[in-house]
Amino acid sequence: MASFIWDMDGTLVDSYPAIVPAVQEVCAAHGYDFTEAYIHEAVIRTSVGAFIHSIADEEEAEVMIRHFDQLNDQRIGAIVAMPHAKETLAALTEAGNLCFVYTHRGASCHAILENTGLLPYFTEVVTALDGFARKPEPDAILYLMDKYGLAKDSCFYVGDRSIDIEAAYNAGIGGILYLLPGTPGAAGGKETLIVKDLLEITHMDISRQMSLYDHILKAMKDGMLEDDFSLPETEGDQEVSFADGAIDGITVYHMSPRPLDESGAGLMAEALQAAGEGRFREADAAFAKLGSSFRAISIIDDLQRYILDHTQVLPAENVYRTALYLIFHSADRESVKFGLSMLELFRTDDEAVKEAVRRIGASDEFTIFSVWNMLRWEDGNSEIFDLIRKVRGWGRIHALERLEPETPQIRRWMLFHGIDNDVMPAYSALTVWEKADIPALMERQLTKDEYEAVGRIITALQDEGPVPGISAIENAEDFIRKYRNLANDF
Repeated sequence: MASFIWDMDGTLVDSYPAIVPAVQEVCAAHGYDFTEAYIHEAVIRTSVGAFIHSIADEEEAEVMIRHFDQLNDQRIGAIVAMPHAKETLAALTEAGNLCFVYTHRGASCHAILENTGLLPYFTEVVTALDGFARKPEPDAILYLMDKYGLAKDSCFYVGDRSIDIEAAYNAGIGGILYLLPGTPGAAGGKETLIVKDLLEITHMDISRQMSLYDHILKAMKDGMLEDDFSLPETEGDQEVSFADGAIDGITVYHMSPRPLDESGAGLMAEALQAAGEGRFREADAAFAKLGSSFRAISIIDDLQRYILDHTQVLPAENVYRTALYLIFHSADRESVKFGLSMLELFRTDDEAVKEAVRRIGASDEFTIFSVWNMLRWEDGNSEIFDLIRKVRGWGRIHALERLEPETPQIRRWMLFHGIDNDVMPAYSALTVWEKADIPALMERQLTKDEYEAVGRIITALQDEGPVPGISAIENAEDFIRKYRNLANDF
């Protein structure tokens, strides 16, 4: 059994033919001249309230909104059900699913639902009169989930605007975007499903698989994951279990990446074609298929080069939205990495997207891909420094390679913690030696703590099993001799 929470205007009922003229009339009364087409696009992309607040100061906006509410309530007789709304609700409820309404509309809501014959299908209707914070805040959705014990993995919010999908995302449930052909709405990449006909919802797989991003969020405490956190195994994983990030780490340090052959190039083109056409779920499946043969870390350059070489047939907006879809919704590790690799091509100031990159980077499986994105941010090095202190496995090793010792704080952290990882200190010893500038440090009087830290680094350098270490340092014997002589100071 699933649960569906429905937006009302533009989703269940065709109210825009009543809303838009009312907004236009209110605007005209206050000296604002907008076409109906302009208003229609604006209120779908945001909301009536947001549109009015964007053109008027706070005091005037409140007067205009009250005027709009009056006009809007007078026109409810012209509002009709959206195509197939009743049939969809009937099919869902007859199958044992629960349906609810959460709308910003106020007192007229029940009358509209009754007039259109939709009211009997809903267990509860939440309106503006209930006093919850407006979307995209998730308060009303969380209230319904708590009251009726709705499970996150089988609960969906259905709406026709990006603000509806944001509300669903903020509540941790699936978001179904209803894009009626010809409407100005647009997908943003956080949708679980996009439908052009409400009846499509009756055919969807309601057992929504928990995304890897969801797993990370669920396990995260104070921005960090527990030491024993591990991503769930997925179908087709190797019989031997690897720690998160280990296969990519081994690939980077010990193997030649598998070059993209003709069959792989075809799979990549197929996946990117789906991305370019905004077919997010199909793109996810195609990238997962590609990743089963070619790991993302091995073909990231091929992927990005293909996108840049085919901008005429791969609309940037759809590629960006596909990247977000893969990051937020995919249950496949390689698909998520492909999403992060595509996101790297875009400069974004969207704080919600940046926060997602930070959070998913807290998993060692994805750290290096988050770091590559952070390198394009204005304060990227500081972001990497924050992230490196939240990971302890392969993610820390990869992040250290790309962290620049720009400040005394970073250099000191490298000295005392740079080789501390759950893999092998040797992987980072030479990097720490160079970036923390240990030779210069040894030219001055060391504290006991500094002396001991240098000793740990030298010991790690002498373990050259996995990577070059002490042999890569010029005059290494002199430094070792000098270090031993410094022992007399302690």
